[in-house]
Order: sequence, then structure tokens, then C-alpha cells
Amino acid sequence: MESRSERSGSFTGIRGCMNRVTRRGFLRYSAAAAGIVLAQRAHAQVGDPGRALVQQGCKYHEGDGVVLNYKKAADLFQQASDAGSLDGQAWLGSMCLRGRGIAHDETKAASLITTSAEAGSPVGLRFMGVLHQEGRTVPQDYAKARQYYEQAAVKGDAVAYGRLGMMYLYGRGVTTDVGKAKSYLTLGASGGDSWSMVELGKFYKHDHNRADRVLAFAQYQQAAQRGNRVAAYYLASAYHFGIGTEKNPAAAVHYMQQSASKGYPRAQVALASLYAKGAAVEQNNERAYALYTLALRQGLRRASHRLRLLAKQMSVQQVQRATALADALQARNPQRNGQNASL
Repeated sequence: MESRSERSGSFTGIRGCMNRVTRRGFLRYSAAAAGIVLAQRAHAQVGDPGRALVQQGCKYHEGDGVVLNYKKAADLFQQASDAGSLDGQAWLGSMCLRGRGIAHDETKAASLITTSAEAGSPVGLRFMGVLHQEGRTVPQDYAKARQYYEQAAVKGDAVAYGRLGMMYLYGRGVTTDVGKAKSYLTLGASGGDSWSMVELGKFYKHDHNRADRVLAFAQYQQAAQRGNRVAAYYLASAYHFGIGTEKNPAAAVHYMQQSASKGYPRAQVALASLYAKGAAVEQNNERAYALYTLALRQGLRRASHRLRLLAKQMSVQQVQRATALADALQARNPQRNGQNASL
């Protein structure tokens, strides 16, 4: 879901409405939703000749239990597509669209995604929705995007439910409807969409009720286990400040490193600050400088000021080594602009 993870402004008021929904009712709905989505997903996957290849490719795309590797993911999606998998074809198109692990080619991307969607692939339908929502290769059209998401959701695509939830949450092409947003996000989270989990966690986190903060922690934990880099950042913050759990500096560093290693700029800046101060980790200006550099390269402006301050404490040789380290880290794990991992 796009850059779905850093939002402010009207989000605060909407979040307040979400928090007024009874927790008991939400949990009952979640349990029912889980059964519905999982049954739909199982039905949708029957007969897909490259299902195992697609699942493995998604793991490498997200860094879910493996080291994030776009080239490996693209290779697996290509193999799945060659084996006749429509979902694999759609995923290959998404890799072409973003230039992840394969040459950037929007014409080829649109062709692959469109062909997959027309053949009824839920993943292809969802990606068609993204193309129309973002105006990539086609005119931006929220109404068409919603229609494609709805078609994908009916076929059991959990991410499509999450995208529908965000459209209703922010009134993108539809009238803002917090109730529908919550319902769709719950279906997405119950079906395994880590971005829906992150969004639900954010609602709970900002409630002053401790029980809700525990629920927020649980959502972040589940999403982080699925490789979601933003969830890992929020989980690290929860451990650092003791929000919804006990304070645990070691766990905070572990998850902050996990998030930063996957290219999340806010985590890179947070981790860089720890290295610069020697807080919970061994003091290391060169590693701090490298992390600030990576965050700045992704457009996080506040990293620029901290980078200049840190450079004053370092020799020319140290800065050169730190820059080389940043280059090596980026080559090992290409950074992703924005935060949406679903396309």
C-alpha cells in the first residue's frame, strides 16, 4: 500500500474514530475475517503451476526469513511466469515497473500486468489497481483502481483489501468511511498483509489505553516477522520506549538494525544516532556516517544536518571509509524510495 507508512494531519482525527470501535467487536470480526480470507486465498491458488516459485520470490522481495534480494526475486518470478503462473507474470511486471532486480521497462511491465489481470490473476488485478491509482503507464483514475482492488479482493488477495482500506481511510476516489477502512484493513491483516498490520498497529499505538498499545505491539510484531521494514522500526521503538511491552534495549537495536538493513531511512537515522552516541551499541562514527548517508540519499532531509555535524568530528580518511561503506551497503541491498512494498 504506497507510501502508506508515514502520515499525519487528518490521520490523527481518523485514528481517534477508529479507537472508539469496541475492541471485543474488532477481535470477533478479525477471527471471522481470517477464515474468509484464508479460504479465498486457498481457492485462488488452486492450479497455479508456479505457486511455490511465486511464494519464494515474495520472500526475497520482502526479506521475509531470507536476505532481501531483488535479483533473486525477479529470477524466481521469471521462472514462475515461464511455468505458466499468472501471479508470477504479474509480479515480474511489477519488478520491471520499478526496475528491481531486472531492467526498468514500463511498457513491458504494463503488458505483463495487463495480460495477467485479464486472465483473472488476483495479483495482476491488484497491480492494475496500483497502476491506475498512481497513474503509472495509464491516466490516474481512483475509481478504476478501486474496481480492480475489489476484484482482486473477491479472489482473496489480502493486499488488495489493505489498499481498499487506505482508499476509504483517506477518501481517495471515495467518500471517507472509517468503518469501511477498518473492515478492509482487518481483512487485509487477517489475510497476512503486513502493511494492513502496520496501519492497524498505528491506530492502537496512539490510544492511551494500555490494552490497545499491547494490540499495537502484536500487530507490529506479526508484520515484522513477515519482513516488513516499517513494522520492524515501530517494533524497535516499542521496545525502546516500553510501549505495549517491557523496555528491551537489545531487542530495540536488533529490530532497528533489521529495518535499517532493508533500507528504511527513519530506521537508518535512528540507528546512526545510536552509533554516534555509543548508546546500546559500540560507538562508531564511520558506521553512523554511512547510515546517515544512506538515509540522505533517499531524501530524508534531517539526515543532512546530522551528517554535517558528524563530519566535523571525523578525519578525511574516516569520511572516505564511511562513504565507501555506504556504497557497499547500498550495493548489497538497493534502497527503496517510499515505503510500499506491495508493488
